[in-house]
Amino acid sequence: MSKNTFQDKLLETFKLFSDKIAIEYNDNSIKYSQLDQKTNKIANYILQKGIQQNSLISILVEDKVEVISLIIGILKAGCIFVPIDPANPAKRIEYIINSTETEVLFWDENSGKREFNFTNKQNSKIQTILINEDFYNNSLSDEYKQSCQYCSDDPIYIYFTSGSTGNPKAIVGRNESLLHFIEWEIAEFAINQNTRISQFTSPSFDAFLRDIFVPLFAGGTVCIPVRKEIILDTASMVDWIRKKQGKYNTLYSKSI
Repeated sequence: MSKNTFQDKLLETFKLFSDKIAIEYNDNSIKYSQLDQKTNKIANYILQKGIQQNSLISILVEDKVEVISLIIGILKAGCIFVPIDPANPAKRIEYIINSTETEVLFWDENSGKREFNFTNKQNSKIQTILINEDFYNNSLSDEYKQSCQYCSDDPIYIYFTSGSTGNPKAIVGRNESLLHFIEWEIAEFAINQNTRISQFTSPSFDAFLRDIFVPLFAGGTVCIPVRKEIILDTASMVDWIRKKQGKYNTLYSKSI
């Protein structure tokens, strides 16, 4: 077991920058301490449900702040996250969930209204969990006592290719590899606690992890545009970046 893991470094950041702003979206903001507490609730829920370490947990949620929170909560619980774009066709969503044999699915109300056929090899029922205000208003503790051992060689996420040449292919990311990339990016571009990074990429692409964890590991701020039109319109995007005083901006055609 290693103490130099992705989760360990992230927990250190939460403590070091507890009073700083971690995420800005619309006119709202979340401090590192608040994000820590929110993700503790998610981790505690996962553990209380008896979900084992290294279990696969899919995320079918539109709100990016919730996606970020779920990813961190899943990582704290020592599980593997599988982000899925709710805008995808039902067949692609079904394929991803069924092929990974997902055990748990976090989804929002819009996703919950859609018709899906989820059947894994064991024909066991996938546990679906609705993310809304009631989820966070229950009796879950916002303090997390680590009960699992993180390992630098553990898989921590699965992303899928576009599937343009057939079925989408799974890409497994490991703890040490993601940590190494995030730390390299921070050093290469001199990211620090004063850096504000715009978040444009869809959560269903692995560049999303760079957009959120590079600033979060450095004590910086993730700036999320609420309206998609801001990304689609150049003038609106430039105006938004100026208002947010973004110092390090990333935009990929796949996110549009």
